[in-house]
Formats: sequence, C-alpha cells, structure tokens
Amino acid sequence: AVTFTGTSTLTTVAINGGAIIGTSIGASSPSSGSFTSLAATGTSTLTTVAINGGAIVGTTIGVSLPSTGAFTTLAASGAVTFTGTSTLTTVAINGGAIIGTSIGVSSPSTGKFTSLTATGISTLTTVAINGGAIVGTSIGASSPSTGGFTTLVASGAVTFTGTSTLTTVAINAGAIVGTTIGVSLPSTGAFTTLAASGAVTFTGTSTLTTVAINGGAIIGTSIGVS
Repeated sequence: AVTFTGTSTLTTVAINGGAIIGTSIGASSPSSGSFTSLAATGTSTLTTVAINGGAIVGTTIGVSLPSTGAFTTLAASGAVTFTGTSTLTTVAINGGAIIGTSIGVSSPSTGKFTSLTATGISTLTTVAINGGAIVGTSIGASSPSTGGFTTLVASGAVTFTGTSTLTTVAINAGAIVGTTIGVSLPSTGAFTTLAASGAVTFTGTSTLTTVAINGGAIIGTSIGVS
C-alpha cells in the first residue's frame, strides 16, 4: 500500500481496483466522470442530467424549485395537485369528482351528463327538453316570454297580464270578476241566470222567453206590434 500525507499532485492516475473513501472529487476543478453505478447517501446537486433509461423511484421532483416537465404518460396512485395553469390536451377522468371548478369558461364546448344538478342560477341560452317534467319551477319569472302548450293545467290561481289569446277555454267553476266580455268582438252567450246591478242595453233583436219587469218604465217601445 502507498500512503500519501499532505497534498500530492499526480498528473495522471489510473485506479484499477479498491475504493476511494471519504474523498471529494472535482471540488475545485470539476471535470467529467463515467460510472457504472452512482449512489449518493446525501444531497446531490446535478446541474444537467440526461436520464435515458431506468426509473426514478420514490423521489419527489421539483419540490424547492419546480420547473416544467414533459411526459408521454403521467400516472399517479394518489392525489395530483396542479397549481397555476395546466394545459392538458386530452384528459380521461374515469373516477372521483371535479370539485369547485368552472368548466368551459373561456372556451365552452359540449358536455354530456347522466344527471346535471345546479345549486345556484344556471343560464341556458337554448334548451330542448324532450322528455321528463319541469317540477316545482317558476318559468319566466324575471324575464317572461311566450310559451306554447298542448294542455295547460293549474292547481292554483292563474293570472294573465297583458293580452292573452286563448282559442278555446272551458271554465267549469269559479267566477269571472270585473271583466268585460265581448267588447271588441261580441258573440253569443248562454246563461242560466243573467243578473245586472246597473243598466242593461240590448241592441238588435233580443228574444227573451220570460221577462219579469218589477220597476222602472218601458219607454218609446212598441208592445205586441207583430
């Protein structure tokens, strides 16, 4: 064995066996190195690394100084957290949930869902509902528009504002209150009892089968002419 004490300068050294123990290599003047296996028990700082094979196992990447990464396949066995803006060209999410995230804000596209539930206000520009039912929901409350129905049924009171055109109406109960009937386009009417609290004017020919006149006067009228 050869033992060097102090500082020794060896221009060229060929070490063909044994081990270099407890010694810094290239500290003041680093150069290239070739190894079959390189193991480190502490922290290693590698300015540039090209890993062309094998695997990085049990190691966190980019903790203190994160940077970009390019992968052909990115797989995670636990939770993955993306901070900042991440652009993923194609994503297949087969489980879990997307929570607290807006989808399609800047560039909206189509979406397909088995069930769609909203807890706030949803603005749908165009909606085609081809089945099912709209339950417990006010329609046109803040911004009313037209509606087309084959059958319109109400369990409570219905209020029409403005002009409503109803082709056929069957009123089977209740009362028509404070409403003029047949003003612009009069037609026939059939009543079991017709009562008026004010004056009644008949124009044209009116046929009244039985009339009881209990007061007032018949003026300017021929009685029993024909």
